[in-house]
Amino acid sequence: VLDPLRQFMSGPQRDIYDNARRFLETQDAGLLKELLDKLEESLDSDLGEARDCLQSLEDYVKGTELSGGYEQLEIAMSNYDIDSAKQTIMDLKQKIAA
Repeated sequence: VLDPLRQFMSGPQRDIYDNARRFLETQDAGLLKELLDKLEESLDSDLGEARDCLQSLEDYVKGTELSGGYEQLEIAMSNYDIDSAKQTIMDLKQKIAA
């Protein structure tokens, strides 16, 4: 049962798998950054749009190392603490870039 999997992971298909995985991770990071940028802009102009961005962001960070930052962001926004929310967004962007 595991033999075909071992062959796949040790053969040339592994390189294809690794390249596809890196591509998807890069795409996810780019999308997260776009969401964070839009959220940051919305905090100054449209809190309804900011809330929508926050909901979209949740789908991407749930269960990841970024979920703690998401929770901080959610608390800051619930308290209408725009400065803390912006700081948390900057922190999340740094984690994504790392």
